[in-house]
Amino acid sequence: ISPPEARLHFRLAQVCLKTGDWDQAADNFQKTIGTTAEQGPSFFGIGLARFSQKRYAEANDALTRAVELDPKNPDYICLLAATLLAQNDPEKAIDILDRLADQADRYPRVHYLYAQAYQMTGDQEKAQEHTRGFQLARAGSTPRDAGTDQLESVLSEAQSLLARNQIDQARRKFMDALEIDKSNWLAHSSLTRIYISSGFFNYAFQHLTEMQKLNSKAFEFQY
Repeated sequence: ISPPEARLHFRLAQVCLKTGDWDQAADNFQKTIGTTAEQGPSFFGIGLARFSQKRYAEANDALTRAVELDPKNPDYICLLAATLLAQNDPEKAIDILDRLADQADRYPRVHYLYAQAYQMTGDQEKAQEHTRGFQLARAGSTPRDAGTDQLESVLSEAQSLLARNQIDQARRKFMDALEIDKSNWLAHSSLTRIYISSGFFNYAFQHLTEMQKLNSKAFEFQY
């Protein structure tokens, strides 16, 4: 197709992403591949659409290609890592996140994904380290106080309970974390996943709304 047609398909694909028409989004992004030198955004768009459909194998294929084309792009790397976590492959997620290890404080969601990955591998020390990194990166490295220590303790306990599949106890601990810090991204994100898995979509939506208020860019790439 001609470059003008490719641009049209790309814009249509972006509109479809916003409206949740995932198949049309992927199809329109696919039509743009091979029409320009910059193909990374198209593969990323396909990956995002398939990730949103929970078609993780297809998302992985597209995002792997995007990362091959732009090996340091944080958006591509983070969504590929999230896909690998969804495929229950935390070791590969850690490997891909290592490309951004020296920029984790600049991109807090790198710390967030590291924390999830290490939680899945059972490395509680590393998970807690990156949970702290995530909190500090989002807060702009504000000084520690007693409230920070208490919050980290509660979050650590909540994550441990979640890893042991003690879902209701974990949910209560994440709620306790929000009593300490109502804008805590990790607590809102974890509660969203718990409520979605449990079928309580109204509660999940409440926490998704709070997450979007806190960080709309990270929200786009996580959900």
